[in-house]
Amino acid sequence: MHEAALAMEVMALLERQHDRLSRITRIEIDIGALSCVDDSALRTALLTALPGPLADGAELCLHPVAAQARCLTCGA
Repeated sequence: MHEAALAMEVMALLERQHDRLSRITRIEIDIGALSCVDDSALRTALLTALPGPLADGAELCLHPVAAQARCLTCGA
């Protein structure tokens, strides 16, 4: 379940910015269609990791992003 590791990395990133932030009210994350990330598992992991003085009660917005491809031969 790499979603838990992703959630921990998101929280570590936010904590590294704590001196520049007073409070986090919303977290927005784009999830690529080819990322193999289960959005419900990531949501659960993030909601578990969020409580704390910096991001307690923050709104969590996960946005699916469609895959895109381009032909290397013709560019279509």
